[in-house]
Amino acid sequence: MKYLLFILITFSLVGCTSDKVLFNVSTRNQLIGDDIELQTLQFYTEKQFQLHRELSNSDVSVKSGKIKQLNGKRVNILNFYSLTPCLLKADSTDTMNFAFEEGNDRTLKFYLNRKNGEYRLYYNPSNYEIKYGDEKFVLKAPYEVRLLISRSSLNLTKITKSTVKGIKIKN
Repeated sequence: MKYLLFILITFSLVGCTSDKVLFNVSTRNQLIGDDIELQTLQFYTEKQFQLHRELSNSDVSVKSGKIKQLNGKRVNILNFYSLTPCLLKADSTDTMNFAFEEGNDRTLKFYLNRKNGEYRLYYNPSNYEIKYGDEKFVLKAPYEVRLLISRSSLNLTKITKSTVKGIKIKN
């Protein structure tokens, strides 16, 4: 009976391991060292978060998200669920912009936290403001949203093959 319980617990723990890993400086350097272009990888958000913005009476439509009535105000809410897929659109040493949907400038910026080497969602810390598209939103908790990639992405290696013809003696 104990043996059966041990096997059951072991399989449940193995089944719970994620196929996603945290994207940080060391994983980035590993991928770049293997000549993997970051724009070809699928990225994901680690946690669920929301962006809110109040709508004025003249705002008749929204590009994405839902409109809700909160405390007598119309609010545009964008939900980003855990493991929302995104694509890298722009990359620099300290920041990376990711697209979550089609459209001009519909990206969110992630910055490099130099203390621990993680990339985190960028927002204005004084008012939690984020620009998404042409609009400004307010980030709702959690505030430490990080990036993930598929574990299999770390095993991608570009292999180039060529055939050597050899050298013949010239007479």
